[in-house]
Order: sequence, then structure tokens, then C-alpha cells
Amino acid sequence: AALASSHLAHFSDARSLWTHCVARNPGAWIAWYNLGNLHADAREFPEAIAAHREAVRARPDYYRAWFNLANALAASGHWEEADGAWLAARAIADDDPDAAVNRAVVLLHLGREEEAVAGLHRALALEPGKASALANLNALRTRHGADPARSIR
Repeated sequence: AALASSHLAHFSDARSLWTHCVARNPGAWIAWYNLGNLHADAREFPEAIAAHREAVRARPDYYRAWFNLANALAASGHWEEADGAWLAARAIADDDPDAAVNRAVVLLHLGREEEAVAGLHRALALEPGKASALANLNALRTRHGADPARSIR
């Protein structure tokens, strides 16, 4: 009971639990991943990026860690690095419409509009009617003075 009681402080909330886990086991990819998600939810993007980098270092084949790393990098304005993380995620799984949309947004920030449009169409092929893909395509149509009801190629 005394031992359990002494460990209770490490588990008072999710952040303290995962921080304790990575301190005790730096190779615990799931702890890094969860810690990264907590930091991202709190909009602590440098910390989220560092934690997700540890997660992908420990388990480079875990798609969601790359996905969340890319999102944190994009949220921090690290567009080139975010694109690299999207490419790493896509090499693991290329069937996520959310990833196609998110990468397209990064490509728009990089000035690579044609690739972004192709990515948005890919998202629609994976999930017809995907609202975020349609919204981004409509924003591009509006930017170019086109009727949002017309198809952008």
C-alpha cells in the first residue's frame, strides 16, 4: 500500500503519467505519442513536435505519430518539415483522406498549388463529399475568381 501510494503522484493526470513513463523508459513510443498529443491539444507545439519526433524515432512505422508530427509542424509554420512528415506518413498508409487534405494545406503554404489541388481531389476520391477538401477547393476557386460551383482542375 505504501509503495502504491508513493507512485500515485506520478499518475495524478495524463501529462504526469506520460512524463513519468518517458523518464523511466525513453523508448516507450506510446508514451511519447500520448505526451505529444497532450502538448498539441494544449497548443504547446514545440513540445508536441519534440515528443512526436521521439515517438517516430522509437517506432518509425506508426502512421498516427507521423500524422500528428506533421500537424504539429504545420501548426508551427514549419511547412517544409511538415511536408516531409506527410510524405513519411503516406509511405506507411496512403488511404487517409484527412492526411491528403492536411498535406494539401501545407502544399498551399509552400506555393505548390497544383499539387495541393491534386491532393484535395485525392481526398475526395478516398471520401466523396469530404467537407474539408470541398471547402479548400472552393476557397481556391474563389481566390482565382471562379464560380465555386465549377470544378477546379
